[in-house]
Amino acid sequence: MEIIKQWQDGLLKRPTFRFPKVVVASGERVAHLGPRCDFARVRLRFEPADEFSVSLKGVVISAEEAISDPESSEFAQAAILGALDELVMFSKHPTLNVHVILEQMEIHSIDSNAHAFRLAGRDAAYKALIDSGLSPWNKYVQWSIAATSEADRR
Repeated sequence: MEIIKQWQDGLLKRPTFRFPKVVVASGERVAHLGPRCDFARVRLRFEPADEFSVSLKGVVISAEEAISDPESSEFAQAAILGALDELVMFSKHPTLNVHVILEQMEIHSIDSNAHAFRLAGRDAAYKALIDSGLSPWNKYVQWSIAATSEADRR
């Protein structure tokens, strides 16, 4: 599709933020959705880099069947795609100068699915961006806390 190609080309030409420091963040998706549930937990490590890269360590916890090759795991790939969703769309400029390491995944034999891992990856990346100071809301949050503290002193 031509539109997707144009979007991708435009995105990659935009200036990018460099991830400022090493951050380890956990993300999860635990939801009861009527007759079914979503379950996924991941721990991602974000490190400054010259370009976007990924490393899948994939330590699997509490899964009936261990994943021997995390690179071929649909869940691992979904977690990385979720993190990339957040890194690209979180602020004015994408944060693509980062090395993302999947350190840990927790899988439930019945309730885990790729969509849950994508949302868990987004959650981890969101927390990492906030912790790294790249959030566009940091100034507002700091101002809001300062204003609240000042009002409490009166």
